[in-house]
Amino acid sequence: MNEFELALQLMNQSFGKDIQYALATMDQDKPVVRIIDGYFLDGCIYVTTYQLANKVKQIQTNPNVSLTYKLNRFTGKCMNLGHPLLLSNAVIREKLKKAFYLFYDRHVDENDSNTCILKIDVSTALMCLDNKKYHFNFNDKTVHVSDFIDDMIYLS
Repeated sequence: MNEFELALQLMNQSFGKDIQYALATMDQDKPVVRIIDGYFLDGCIYVTTYQLANKVKQIQTNPNVSLTYKLNRFTGKCMNLGHPLLLSNAVIREKLKKAFYLFYDRHVDENDSNTCILKIDVSTALMCLDNKKYHFNFNDKTVHVSDFIDDMIYLS
């Protein structure tokens, strides 16, 4: 296993669960940020949402997005995969139901045709973990690792 694959395993372990990210999109020439629940898997972040939401409209116009969680950053392109019950979404739907178990059945209305899954193909990422900083380039499948001391004070 190469360095990128090992680092990707760490990223899957760290972010392969329900994480509240700040998601940035563009509304014409203005950035818009909101908190979303996301699930990371093998270079992609998945989100359940509503087709008519402003973030989906903004992504249709400009698919480039950025996300942050604490000191971690992600950039990529977002696409709408459609309704969770589409056959093509069966595998990711089951993973999302498990990851988002605290709210999926109460807040994801699969009876509504406007419910959808967004997939963000991550192109670059910065992960800070265990006194290391990982700079990922998913397009080239490379990672640069450097020493890092996280001395931030996180308030809850």
